[in-house]
Amino acid sequence: MNKINVRNRKIKSKGKTERKLKTLIIVGFLFFFLVFKVDNLSNSFEKKSDSNDISKNVQIIDSPVSSDILVDEYTGIGQSLDLLHNANRTDSDIDLTFTNGSQASHQIPLGENWEGTKLNSDITNLRDTRNWVNGTFNYGNDDGTYLFTEDDSVDIQNSFQNWTFSDIDTGTANLMSGNYYDSASSTGRDALELVMEGNAAQLAGYYSYHEGDYCQWNSTFNIDRGQIEDSNLNFQANPNYLANFNSWEIRFYVDTVMIYSIGTYSLKNYGESLWHDFSIPMGIWVNTTNVFTSQLNETSHSIAVRLQYIATDASYSDGFTHISHQQVFLANIELEVKASVKAEQIGLKMNTNSILSSDFGVGTISQLSSWTTTPVYANFTADDSPYYDYTVDFNSDFNLYAQKTSPTTNYETNSGSPGTSFSIANASDANWEFYSYFSVPTGYAEENFTLYFPSDWTITWVSTPQLPTDNNITECDISKPGQLIIPVNNLSATPDGFWKFNAQSPNYIQNLVTSKNTTGTPGPSDWSVNNTYFSGEYLNITAQVKTSGVNFTDLSSTHANLDIFFPNGTKWISKSEEIAVLADGTIQFSPIQIPENGPDYIVGDYDVFVSWNNTDGINPINETGMAYTHITIKHYSILIPDDDFIDHFIEGSTTSLRINFFDIVSGEAIESATLTFLNLTNGLQTLNEIAPGYYFTELTAPSINPGNNTLNIEASHPLYASTSSNIVVEVELKTILDVEEFPRLTVALNQSFIINLNFKEETSGLGITGCNIDVTWEDNFIVNEINNGDYQIHCNNTNTGVNQIYSIEITASKYGFEQKTILNEIKIRQIETNITSINQNNSFTILPGRNFDPTIFIEDLDYGGYVEGCEVTFTWKYGEGEMEESNPGEYSTNLRNIQEGIYTIDIFVYKEGGNYNFQKFQMTLNVIAPQEGGIPAFLLYIMGVLMVGLIGMFIAYQQHFKYPKIIREIRSLNKAISKGKGAEKVLSVKNADELFIEDYKIRTKGTLPSRNKSLLKVHHIPISDQKSITKGDVKKNFSGEKPPIKESQKKTPKIPKVEKKLDIEGKLSSLEENLELPKAEQPKKVGPIQKIEKLKPDQFVKPNDIENGDLQPISKDQKPKKIRYLRKPKIKELPKKKSKKPKKD
Repeated sequence: MNKINVRNRKIKSKGKTERKLKTLIIVGFLFFFLVFKVDNLSNSFEKKSDSNDISKNVQIIDSPVSSDILVDEYTGIGQSLDLLHNANRTDSDIDLTFTNGSQASHQIPLGENWEGTKLNSDITNLRDTRNWVNGTFNYGNDDGTYLFTEDDSVDIQNSFQNWTFSDIDTGTANLMSGNYYDSASSTGRDALELVMEGNAAQLAGYYSYHEGDYCQWNSTFNIDRGQIEDSNLNFQANPNYLANFNSWEIRFYVDTVMIYSIGTYSLKNYGESLWHDFSIPMGIWVNTTNVFTSQLNETSHSIAVRLQYIATDASYSDGFTHISHQQVFLANIELEVKASVKAEQIGLKMNTNSILSSDFGVGTISQLSSWTTTPVYANFTADDSPYYDYTVDFNSDFNLYAQKTSPTTNYETNSGSPGTSFSIANASDANWEFYSYFSVPTGYAEENFTLYFPSDWTITWVSTPQLPTDNNITECDISKPGQLIIPVNNLSATPDGFWKFNAQSPNYIQNLVTSKNTTGTPGPSDWSVNNTYFSGEYLNITAQVKTSGVNFTDLSSTHANLDIFFPNGTKWISKSEEIAVLADGTIQFSPIQIPENGPDYIVGDYDVFVSWNNTDGINPINETGMAYTHITIKHYSILIPDDDFIDHFIEGSTTSLRINFFDIVSGEAIESATLTFLNLTNGLQTLNEIAPGYYFTELTAPSINPGNNTLNIEASHPLYASTSSNIVVEVELKTILDVEEFPRLTVALNQSFIINLNFKEETSGLGITGCNIDVTWEDNFIVNEINNGDYQIHCNNTNTGVNQIYSIEITASKYGFEQKTILNEIKIRQIETNITSINQNNSFTILPGRNFDPTIFIEDLDYGGYVEGCEVTFTWKYGEGEMEESNPGEYSTNLRNIQEGIYTIDIFVYKEGGNYNFQKFQMTLNVIAPQEGGIPAFLLYIMGVLMVGLIGMFIAYQQHFKYPKIIREIRSLNKAISKGKGAEKVLSVKNADELFIEDYKIRTKGTLPSRNKSLLKVHHIPISDQKSITKGDVKKNFSGEKPPIKESQKKTPKIPKVEKKLDIEGKLSSLEENLELPKAEQPKKVGPIQKIEKLKPDQFVKPNDIENGDLQPISKDQKPKKIRYLRKPKIKELPKKKSKKPKKD
């Protein structure tokens, strides 16, 4: 599991870095603090801070920019240097407000890895809003007396302020009082009273009041604030006893200036003897400009509430409502004032630090602290404990100073490349190039930053992002070794971006070599130079410290260190080693076996660092070197396909190949590998990675090479041994299965049948031979191959039923070819027959009085021969009978003494089981007497028929068709009633009305639309189908079927005569008797006999849509002669008579 996590971290690290260098780096003073005290370094380093310590700051990047190690030059990535950024942010004119017991807060965002150091706040418009008048009147119990002459001023004195009662009485005496009421009194709350009594002594039954009289409560208070900005008067009033006119007012005064008044009657209209809340903002006060005209600082003010008579002197009759005295209760009088204030007056603090004020409305504070999380809060509170609630609001300008200290140099111009890049040539200094990204948090402005670097480095270049070709090193402060101060605000107004730096330092390490074992157990000389290793192999690392140019000769007293870093950048701690350098400068580390499993079994590119310094226990570190290279450790791999066999791969279709590429030991997915194979058309095809270690491609089936085909998948990866795996694909060519009898074959019962089919390749059209034909059928069958893909299926048909549809499923298959299935229908029909007689035209002629033997022959058309055992019946004019089978399939009968005429004989055939299909057979028998001259008999017959038809048509016209449809329907209904029968169809009153009226209107103009002629028809329904009478129709309702009534049993129901009924000879009665009647409510079912009573005048209903202008007489040739009203019949049940039910025949 650890190996998988390490691998994942490596993948993420590689994703961030575009390219990485692998080369030699010299790190000086790596282990200095482990050997010497700090004071021994005075000649090498001047330590500004811990960040100057190279051993602390070295950060080796896991992958190199270049993997090449040249003969005379090395490149690589070195430590990331520390920088200290200084910036500040200003938030201007921030509105803040809070109430007592709460706080106001402003949040200032802090950039990632930034530390806030100082927070300033400049406050303006500092104000508080609070009530300065104690108007709650909660002073405990009152004195229990409420006379009109009382003054309870003494009762309500308190430690805050007092209310004093006073009055002015002009003219005759009017008693006034100011009582204090506690909440237990009738007022329901603590309150002050104002009462003015009328003088009743001047005139009996009258009360006198005098202009200017008033009584009031007055209080004084101090406001230690600056200039007032706003105010609000709040109070509660109870109009307990007031007259119904505004001759009195309730008035409020501040500093003897009236600011608000309301008439007592207007107050009373809010609701008498009820408490009402009032809030009067300063904006609607009267005389506003004369109130609070200057700063309030420690000034005394007064407030008064007054009941004053404002009319002229008058005496009012006691007939006026509530005229004897005027009484008002007042409570909770407040004067809220919003004014500027000093911070000290309210104990204003920011983050528990007191704010100082130089005047009203302003304040300042500067807080030094350390803020490392975002946001930075500026929390404001007030420590004031007055006797009222308050609100504080103000504006503030904030300024937050911050700094950032972190390794932030990059070897490329992207944030994913921490470190410094270097290049070292033989016998030359190391050249360093690195970048620092300035990303000042939003709202901040950077002032300067300090770069800390090793003291043996020399900074040679500084350029801004905007002008990368301009060197600003001379503008910077480099007076201290190891420190560079860059004045950002002087060099760039927009510093965001990558700043570029160049530096130089010496290098002392050379000839770093990695070698691989050449034997199973390598000896001292069994090594060959290599940088690629498989698990299980051995690694040997050597290097050389140059001996020329150093300040001492005893290299054996110095040590070299080996550090190997995993691909994810973490150190391979178990393989770190420190050894003594040989006297000749040779560095020889112990051989390392590459792990074959376990937590250190990790594939990838490893970084190898060899570092050295000249510390020998006496001399300080002033010479250092570092060499760098990389090695690649590879693992063995395995390919595992999701499916190693793909069957039924149809020509032209596509399928997915999915295969997993794993580390053979850890099972870790191998990403970014190359997987290829030769496809079914011998073309090179590549699989794409769709998930870590999971590869996919689509394969198309060709029109060649049917059957099994083997695909060899080959996988390669720079960090793994190449491997391969096989996938077998069964290719099937596309096919077409044609059935000649598709989709349905109809056969006779028990008749065997043949299905013809052809199975062929779709692309080439060639027939497919040697196929497997699978059939699912109800009976036995045989499959025969004809040739070239043609096949026949011979099926028995003994297990089926007539007039049924069965399915036969046919499946054709062959290895390497697409399987096809067709579902065909087999319909089983009856056996077809043919009926013949001895005469081809089935017409026979005999003389009158002769006998006739009708004979038929029934042929089996499907199986041949004749059909025996049938039941044959016939009907003709004189009855019906049966025909006997005289010979197989021959049926006859005998008709005797047939009289002259033309006869039709209908013959019907039936055979039990229903397996045969018989058609009705008809014979014509002409019985004709011999002709003796004169007109032929058949002409006489024709003339007789014509004569009867003409007479019938004439009678029908005279009695029926010459009348309108509505008249014919009513006549039909009349006849039905008189015969005890019902109308066969219920008349539609609405349709009949409309049609008749339209017909009537048109007839008056001499025309009749053919549409009305066609709609005015009479329909007849048998009496057994009739229903109960509704809305003018007579219906008969039977509870069930009854046997037919014989002629002797039929009785004509007695129906009362209906006046003015239709004359069946053609004479029309008035419209009111002959029109279709409006529908009435359905009567109860009473059996076959109904009674229709004569209608009374009030039962007539005017027909729908007939206007008075339409009721005009029509000509004598048109009927009816006049229009009156439709009648609405009453239908009553007739008395039931006991009668025997007709017997069943």
